[in-house]
Amino acid sequence: MRTIPRQCGLLVVTGLMAGMAVAADLGDLPDPTNPAGGASAVAASRGVQSILISPRGKQAVIHGRTLGVGDRLGDAVIVDIQPFEVILNRGGRETRMRLVPRLEKQKSEGGSS
Repeated sequence: MRTIPRQCGLLVVTGLMAGMAVAADLGDLPDPTNPAGGASAVAASRGVQSILISPRGKQAVIHGRTLGVGDRLGDAVIVDIQPFEVILNRGGRETRMRLVPRLEKQKSEGGSS
């Protein structure tokens, strides 16, 4: 078994302590990837945030929780997860939560010829 010289051990401990001090100083900085005004916290708390469909199963992140088919969301049960929506059953009634809003085609008024 090889031993590490004492100077190397002190160097490692000193480096770790310096790294922890730098991390503590950076803890007060805002996350540059978050939108201005804290919109990410609001968005993270509402609706369907992502959907994952793979050979291993279907999952959706809803209100910050990862859920699958058969899981409960309040008084509803998730009955299916599709690429853009989660289908819930609440008291025998089907409800759909969309990942993105439905787009409606509209005829433009100033069309070009």
